[in-house]
Amino acid sequence: MAVWYIYDLKTLERIAATNMNSKPYCDLCALPVEIPDFTLKTKSGIKRFCCEGCLGIYRLLHEDELAEEKETIDDPSPQSDSDL
Repeated sequence: MAVWYIYDLKTLERIAATNMNSKPYCDLCALPVEIPDFTLKTKSGIKRFCCEGCLGIYRLLHEDELAEEKETIDDPSPQSDSDL
């Protein structure tokens, strides 16, 4: 079961200031990032998140700040029903 915390800005700044030299903290909720796979490229740099939920919420709230990513397509030619 996940536990969610809601912090005000001053608390987040204090957490960040006291933990600058330790492991990274989530750019949304300020919890420690235990799994390095939850990252997102933005116009201001790489953002790190503690879980997929924080990554998804950040993506929804900051759509205009996301770096454009090229979509990769395995097979560029779509198959029609007649090809099957």
